[in-house]
Amino acid sequence: MTPSSDNLPHPVFKIPSEMLAKIFIAYLRLNGIHAKSFLSLLKLVCREWCEIVMETPELWTDIDLEMRLSRSQRLALRKYPNARLNITLPIGVKRVLMPARHLQHLDLIERAHTLNLAVPSEPFDQILLDVPILGLAELNIFVPQLSARTFHFQNIVDFIRSRSPVLHQLSPNLSSLSLELWNDGNYIVPNDYRMIDLLRAIASLPLLAELKFVNNFNKETTETLVFEDHGILFPKLSILEFENVDSSSLQLFFQATSLPKLQRLRLPSITAWPLEEPANAWQYDWEDIHDFTRDYEGNLTVLEIQFKETEHVLKLRAEDFSSAPTIEVSRFFSPSTEVHADLRPYQRIPPKLLRSYTLDGMTSIDIIPHENITSLSIISHNRERLKVKSFPEPEYFVPLLEKLSNLMNIGIYGMDTRPLLQVLLEDLDLCPVLEVLSLKNSLVDFEMLYLLQPLRPTIREISTEGCQSKSEKPEV
Repeated sequence: MTPSSDNLPHPVFKIPSEMLAKIFIAYLRLNGIHAKSFLSLLKLVCREWCEIVMETPELWTDIDLEMRLSRSQRLALRKYPNARLNITLPIGVKRVLMPARHLQHLDLIERAHTLNLAVPSEPFDQILLDVPILGLAELNIFVPQLSARTFHFQNIVDFIRSRSPVLHQLSPNLSSLSLELWNDGNYIVPNDYRMIDLLRAIASLPLLAELKFVNNFNKETTETLVFEDHGILFPKLSILEFENVDSSSLQLFFQATSLPKLQRLRLPSITAWPLEEPANAWQYDWEDIHDFTRDYEGNLTVLEIQFKETEHVLKLRAEDFSSAPTIEVSRFFSPSTEVHADLRPYQRIPPKLLRSYTLDGMTSIDIIPHENITSLSIISHNRERLKVKSFPEPEYFVPLLEKLSNLMNIGIYGMDTRPLLQVLLEDLDLCPVLEVLSLKNSLVDFEMLYLLQPLRPTIREISTEGCQSKSEKPEV
């Protein structure tokens, strides 16, 4: 019989054991491996199976300590002592692991490359705070949904501080941290001062390169904190992400921190479309972080808009990717029911109109330094043989082009470009310094392109890679 594989999360383990045995027996016979008896043949199968499992780390390196380790996992863990383990500590009602179980699994915890840690409602056992996890690179901390929150916040601060090489050498290589704070959707930090304590604890991890906050870290007090602006330095942080975090929390974070190496900033996704005022769909209290983007606005020269199936994505970045972070924000919607209004009866918005609202919203969103933008990319898809998407009507995208007065490069991918080409032909004052027009896997009118370059002598390059003729019909 093959070793137990209950804890090995892989589709192959959905195959019945008897069928697996037959597969391996056929494999052994195909390779000329013979045995005198069926029993000895099964032993060969088991040995072959164990070797395959042990040589496939993704089958046994994800370990949930709440579940019993399978025999295959134990064999593999002994055979490969340097394997990169993804350890999940079980969620207890009050504690994460009782002391006896700490002792039982300390050897595995010490080997963790990734640690998924549930925060208990009672203080951490000191043994967990003191355990050295020298190879730990990624730490994911989350607050269990159904537990009390009396000690949650201090537990988070204590465990992060215990990893700091400034105080200890327990996890000197920690480079990625994710905090999922939960309490009816909004975890409440005791007050602003405690939030600053948390940020200082995180900043004590000198190699930290990735930081993610999931759910709000709201403030219960209304007083305004007085502390040195941008005094908490994250010297190596390059990727910063916020998910379901409100603007007041963002304001506190950006006011308190200094991020000299930031390369990618993902702002909270927007989930509600105001159908009564669709032009304001991208307004999300951006003034709270406008001071942060102002530091880079001279270098933020590329505006990229992606039309995906379930979200529209705005990206701001520098041309060379090094002089400013890439700033990203998404707006989600349902692909099946489109968008529901807050008011009944529910209304449906066609995908083309959603794209129109997004381009219209780019005209007024505060974080875009419109006068500095020199490159605009609008992406529906970048693959061949896919139906192109309809381009918004001029009334929605012309105001954006008017505001992008220094636009030199336009790239359109996977869309019907004829409305854009028509506008560029008719309004020569629009995009007066346009130099490059790149159309890829899109629908074009080559007659329009033939007329465009003589009318616009500033254009030095037009490319139409993978484009279709105007006889094709776009999707909605």
